[in-house]
Amino acid sequence: MKSIKIAIVALLFSVFIGPTTEAQPERRFKKGANAQGRRQPEPSWLMTPVQGKNLHYKTFDSQAAGEKVSYLVYLPPNYDVAKDDRYPVVYWLHGIGGNQTGIPSFCQRLNEAIDAGKAPSMIFVFANGMVDSFYCDSINEKRPVESVIMNDLIPHIDATYRTIATREARMIEGFSMGGFGAAHLGFKFPDRFGSISIMDGALLGLEEIKRRHQEQFERIFAGSDEKFNAESPFVLAETHAEKIRDRTTIRMEVGALVPPNEALHKLLEQSSVAHSFKTHNGAGHNLAAILDRLGDKNWEFYRHAFAATENVSAQPHEKSNEDDSSPTVESGRPRDKAPSWLMPPVEGMNLHYKTFDSKVAREKVSYLLYLPPDYESAKDRRYPVVYWLHGIGGAQTGVPVMAERLTKAISDGKAPSMIVVYVNGMIRSSYVDSADGKTPVETVSIKELIPHIDSTYRTLDVREARMIEGFSMGGAGAAKWGFKFPELFGSISIIDGALENTDVTRGRFAETFKTVYGGEMARFTASNPWDLAPKNAEKLKGRTVIRIVTRTTGLSGANEKFHELLDKLGLANEFHKIPDAPHSPNPLYEGLGDKNGSFYTLAFKAASKSP
Repeated sequence: MKSIKIAIVALLFSVFIGPTTEAQPERRFKKGANAQGRRQPEPSWLMTPVQGKNLHYKTFDSQAAGEKVSYLVYLPPNYDVAKDDRYPVVYWLHGIGGNQTGIPSFCQRLNEAIDAGKAPSMIFVFANGMVDSFYCDSINEKRPVESVIMNDLIPHIDATYRTIATREARMIEGFSMGGFGAAHLGFKFPDRFGSISIMDGALLGLEEIKRRHQEQFERIFAGSDEKFNAESPFVLAETHAEKIRDRTTIRMEVGALVPPNEALHKLLEQSSVAHSFKTHNGAGHNLAAILDRLGDKNWEFYRHAFAATENVSAQPHEKSNEDDSSPTVESGRPRDKAPSWLMPPVEGMNLHYKTFDSKVAREKVSYLLYLPPDYESAKDRRYPVVYWLHGIGGAQTGVPVMAERLTKAISDGKAPSMIVVYVNGMIRSSYVDSADGKTPVETVSIKELIPHIDSTYRTLDVREARMIEGFSMGGAGAAKWGFKFPELFGSISIIDGALENTDVTRGRFAETFKTVYGGEMARFTASNPWDLAPKNAEKLKGRTVIRIVTRTTGLSGANEKFHELLDKLGLANEFHKIPDAPHSPNPLYEGLGDKNGSFYTLAFKAASKSP
């Protein structure tokens, strides 16, 4: 029975993602066939309606098309209940052929994942790709698919539904031809999409499209090499690398189309554009099979991509064209949520949302507290503490997954019982005291939070029992505090840290250098791990347990160079590279496996276990 169900799901997805072999009575079919010999339906701006739970067939008046255009919209289960909530949006692009009859089964998976807390609440918009448009504007026929989506559909969605109208809350995703479209539109419009998901993309090059899709090459690109190259994902990725780098979350999940996807993967690596790349052996060119192999990692990608958009309440609608005049934009980028000393509560296994009165901040400051499973029963026991620093954006929605994984590791005897304090890093503080005095994150944490934790909970109040750990911006923060305060922390854990050592007065770091450090080089140097490690090397040598965990792309180069610096300084450290992991903490921990718990055991080995 189980195999029959899997076969049915696979069949539905094969219809959803690519050309169908059976004509539907509502649709006419072209005389020609695609490269696989299958008949294709006649393109229409009004696709055949399909029905499903939380799925709605809609149309809108398109100026670019000059007529009504259809789309399918999925609204999350709580959309009609949580009237004050706004949602991120995924624009989903179908494969060649364009049949959407498999979408209800996909949405059922999505419903279950959201209800189970595995996926964030989000809106999906299934766009009309006019059968075989490759999501470009056709030159020789009036099928301006790109213009319809970018100039008409996206503004319509933002005006009609409670969306979060910022690039960070907007993803472009697609399968096969839709994967080509996701790469094409995502790389062409880096200020409109904060994330790109390419699912076994048909990432055709010039010679390939001429050979396999000559008709489309003539119709869409007028048979012009120059016109095709202007829309090529490869060319666009290279042209806009600076606008994409460190701003856009990208994944590539590959089934059968390995060579073209691997070519784009290598190009992104050469351009230092962070992304995840994973081949799924045996999945074939089948979205259902790829999703089955991904499992919950699929939903983790959406969580990571939309992490900075969690807990956004309804606001008066703002423009979505995201130029410098838009109220949602600052310095060419959408603004973050306003920093707050009280972060939104999250719930999870052994997690507790707490606050304390801060004299420095002059108000209450929040933190998340993880207490080990035996905390309430072992009344005489004291515990080591990990202070965990989040990445830029400040969302702590991934913490419940961390807590669940840690609880299992402790229960299985693979990690020591310990307390974890998830610190409020005020969105993009870089874990230093801001020059204007408004966000003294370092002082609040070091001089107030740590004493508060030691006086409130049964901690082991010694340096050997205190670790500083963090991810991305928080990884750099862990390095800053760990090397700056060697008498306070006995161990340092850097998870894919933002450790780039470059000219901070220019490029993408210039804004942070100005707003956080006040444009003062002396202030920056005083908190720079690259300066602090050599300065305090003798105080750390033989006393501090250090590890660096990174990926094989993105920030891996900077993390590896920092590892080499520590080696030169004689500072022993663990160094781990996790292949195919995205820039997200939970997949990196998963990649470490039992080595993660072993590190904590080693780090706290010297800590006293007496009350």
